[in-house]
Amino acid sequence: METILLLISKDRDRQLLEDYLADKYHIVASDHIDVLNTAFDLCLLDGIYLKRLRDSLQVRRESEKGVFLPILLVTAKQDIGMLTSRIWQIIDDVISTPIEKGELHARIEVLLRARRLSLELRAVQDAELQRSRRALSESEELQKAIVACSPLATYSLDKKGNVLSWNPAAEAMFGWQAREVIGKPLPIVPAEKQSEFQSLMRRILEGESISGMELVRQRKDGSFLECSLSGAPIRDSQGGIVGIMATMEDITERKRTERALMESESRFRSLFKNNHAVMLLIDPGDGAIVDANPAACSYYGWSKDQITRMNIADINTLSPEQIHEEMNRAKTQQRHHFEFRHRLADGTVRDVEVYSGPIHVSGRVLLYSLVFDVTERKAAEQARLASEARFRLLVENAPDGVFVQTQGRFAYLNRAATRIFGGREAGELLGMPIVDYFHPDCREFIREQIQLLNRDKIPVPMHHVTVLHKDGTAVDIEASAVPMHYEGHDGALVFVRDISERIKSEKQRQELEAQLHQAQKMESIGRLAGGVAHDYNNILSVILGFTELALRKVKPGDPLRDDLNKIYAAAERSRDITRKLLTFARKEIIAPKVLDLNVTVESMLKILRKLIGEDIELTWRPGVHLWPVKMDPSQVDQILANLCVNARDAIADVGKITIETGNVSFDQDYCNRHAGFSPGDFVFLAVSDDGCGMDAATLENIFEPFFTTKGVGKGTGLGLATVYGIVKQNDGFINVYSEPGHGTTFKIYFPRATGDITENRPADAEKIPEGKGETILVVEDDASILAYVEELLTSINYKVLKAETPSDALQKARTHATELSLLMTDVIMPEMNGRELAQQLLTICPKIKCLYMSGYTADIIAQRGVLTTGIQFIQKPFSARELAVKVRAALEHSQKI
Repeated sequence: METILLLISKDRDRQLLEDYLADKYHIVASDHIDVLNTAFDLCLLDGIYLKRLRDSLQVRRESEKGVFLPILLVTAKQDIGMLTSRIWQIIDDVISTPIEKGELHARIEVLLRARRLSLELRAVQDAELQRSRRALSESEELQKAIVACSPLATYSLDKKGNVLSWNPAAEAMFGWQAREVIGKPLPIVPAEKQSEFQSLMRRILEGESISGMELVRQRKDGSFLECSLSGAPIRDSQGGIVGIMATMEDITERKRTERALMESESRFRSLFKNNHAVMLLIDPGDGAIVDANPAACSYYGWSKDQITRMNIADINTLSPEQIHEEMNRAKTQQRHHFEFRHRLADGTVRDVEVYSGPIHVSGRVLLYSLVFDVTERKAAEQARLASEARFRLLVENAPDGVFVQTQGRFAYLNRAATRIFGGREAGELLGMPIVDYFHPDCREFIREQIQLLNRDKIPVPMHHVTVLHKDGTAVDIEASAVPMHYEGHDGALVFVRDISERIKSEKQRQELEAQLHQAQKMESIGRLAGGVAHDYNNILSVILGFTELALRKVKPGDPLRDDLNKIYAAAERSRDITRKLLTFARKEIIAPKVLDLNVTVESMLKILRKLIGEDIELTWRPGVHLWPVKMDPSQVDQILANLCVNARDAIADVGKITIETGNVSFDQDYCNRHAGFSPGDFVFLAVSDDGCGMDAATLENIFEPFFTTKGVGKGTGLGLATVYGIVKQNDGFINVYSEPGHGTTFKIYFPRATGDITENRPADAEKIPEGKGETILVVEDDASILAYVEELLTSINYKVLKAETPSDALQKARTHATELSLLMTDVIMPEMNGRELAQQLLTICPKIKCLYMSGYTADIIAQRGVLTTGIQFIQKPFSARELAVKVRAALEHSQKI
C-alpha cells in the first residue's frame, strides 16, 4: 500500500481527506517538519504548509536522486491563477476546493502512476549502471591481467623519464622489482646509451611510435642483453601526450640463435626444432612454407608433412598481393614486426604478432617467422575501446548539456553543452574560464558555486542562471553540479538545460491572460453602460422635448429663454454622453455603408486642421489601392475627432500629427500570440503624434469610460472609450504604441469589406417639415413622452390619437380606421411589442404606414426585427426637427412594417 503524507492546516479538511483516502492508501499526517524525513509516495498539502515547507520540500525531492516524488496542492479555485512559476517548480498538480472524492482519487492515481514508472525506470538504470560498472571493472582488471601476464617486459614512463609502471616480466627480465624503480629514472639504460635513450624519448613524445627497434640494455646484476623495443605515446582524453608506454622483448637468445644459425645450420635446425615459440621458414619468392617447428604444428593443428605442402596464403588472411608486399619488407629488413590474422586447421582465425627476417639456409635466402598468439590481448583492448565508445556516445548525444570544470575552466563539453554556451564545437571552449560565459549578474554567484565544488566538495542543487553568448544573446538555463576528480584536478560534473523556450512560453501565457482579463473588463463595463440606456433615454426625451416646446413658446427677449437654453444644452450633453457610452458598449444604432476610408478621411481633414490649431502640422498619408470597409461614416468622423483632440492635448507647443491608411493581412500564428486579433485581410487607420506619450500604467486604463489624465472640466473621459466601442462594434481591433517622451500611435484595423462603395451625401439642412393634416396614432407607455409627442405633432399640423397600451391602440384603430395614415409606436411595451402591433393594425388599416421609436440599445431592438433595411426607426431621445423629418419620411416613402 502506497503512503500519502497529509499536510493540511485545518483539522476538518484533514479529517475529510483522511476519510476519502484511508481505504486505499496508508496515511501519514503530522505538523512537524521531521515528517518530511519519513518514507512517503505523495505529499498532499495546502498553501500554508507550502509556504512554510517550500525549501524543505525541495531538499526532500532532490534527495530522491531522480525518482519522481509528486506534490499535490490543495487551494481555492480563484487562487489557481495566482500561482507563480516558482511555485510550479515545486508542485506537480493542483486540486481546487471543494474537493470531489472521485476527482481526488483520479489525480492521485495519475501522479502515483508516474512515480511507479519513475521507480521502475530508476531500477532499470541502476541495473544498467551496475552492469556497466562490472563490465568496466572486468575490462580494467583484464587489462591489468594481460599486462601482468604478458611475456614481454612492459613499463611506462612519464615525460621526464621516471618509471610509472613495471610488470612482472620486466622484473624477471631486468632484475629490478617494481617498488625499486617506480617514481625513479629508468635504470636499464647503459651510460654509453643515454644519448640514444634521450633521442628515442624525444621522438616518442613528439608523437612517433617505434616498433621492433633492436638495442642493448643492462640488467640489475650489470649484465647486458639485447632487446627489441616497441614504444608509443600515452595520450589523455584530450589527445595530449602525457607519457610513454613501452614493451621490451629480450632478443638476446634470438640474436644468438640468428648468429648460431648463420654459423651452423645444424645448430639452427636444432634450435628451430626445439624452440617453444611457433616458428616457420618461408620462401619469400612464392610464399611456400619450407619448414615448421613442432610448436608450429601443435599451434596450427596440421602435421609437419601437411604444413610443408601449404603456402603462407593458406594461413594468412591477407590477399596474395598484400602477403607478397609484406614478405618483401621482411626480406629487405624494412620491417621486422607484423600483426596478422592466421587460420588454424579447425577453421578458427587468431590474431598473431610475427617477428620475421631473412636467413641463409643451404644457400637459399628464406624468411624465418616467430609467431605469437595475441587474440586475447586484442579482444581485451577492443572491449575496453567499445566500452569507452558506448559511454562517450551516450554523453555526447544526451539532450541536456553535460560539461566538466576544473580550476574554473571547461575541461570537457558534450554537444548540447557546446550549443548552450554558444560554441560551434567543443574545442572553442576547452580551457576557457567558465565565468566569462555567464551573464554579469550571475558571475559572482557562479564563482561562489565553483568554490563550493572545488574546495568544499559540496554538490550544487538546480539553479536558474543566464548564459551570455558572444553576440549578446542571453540564454536562460537550469544548472546543477556534483564534485568530481578529473585528470588530476578537483572539479565538477555539471548538468545544464536550456529553458529559454519554457520561460518564453510562460511569458506569452501571462501576456495572453492579461489581454483576456482586459477584454473581459471592458466587456463588463459595456454591459453596464447598455443596461441604463433605456431609462436614461426616456428621461432625456422628456427633458429635451418639453424644453424645445417651451423655447418655441417663449419670446426671444424673455429672461426665461436663457434658462431654457441652458437646460436644453445640458440635456444635449447628457444625450451625447449616453451615445458615447452606447458606442463604447457597441450597442449604438448605426447605419453602416461600404466606403473608401481614404475618401472619408479626406472629407474630415479641413475640420481636423481647425480642431488641432495652426501650431500643429497635420500630415495625411493615404494608402494606395485601399480595400473597402463597411461602417457608419459618422463613426469614422468620431474616431478621427477623438484621436486628433487627444493628440493635440499631448503636444505641449508645436508638433506633428500623422494620419495614414493601408492594407494588412494577419495569419493564424500571429493571432495566436495576440489576443483579440483575427486572421484575414484588414484596412488600418493610424493616428500618430510626437507628443508627451504615456506610461504603462496609463496604457492599461485608456479605454475605460470616464478615465482621463486631463484636468477637471477639460474632458469627460469618454473619447477613447467611444473609439474602442466603435472599433469593436465593427469587428475590428486596436493597438496602442506609446512611451513617455516618444509620442503615441493608435493603429486601428477594420475587416476588409465586399460590395460597391456607397457615395456619402450630406444631409439636407432645410427647416422643420410640417404635416398636411394627416392623422397619426401614437402608442407609448411613458405618459410624459406621449404628451410631448402629441404636443409637438399637433404644433406642426398633424392630428394625433394617443394610446398608452397596444390594446387601446387597436381599439382606437377600429374606431378611426379610415382616418389613420401613420402608426408611431414604441418598440418594447406590455402586452405585445411594436412590430406585432403594426402587423395586427395592417388587418384593420391595410394602407397604414409605421414609424418605430425606442430608447433601448441596438442589440435588444434588433431582436424585435425593426432594424432591417426599409423599416423606419427613430432613436430616443430625439429633437423636434429629427422627429418631424422622420415622420415626413415615413409618410412619403413606401416601407416595410
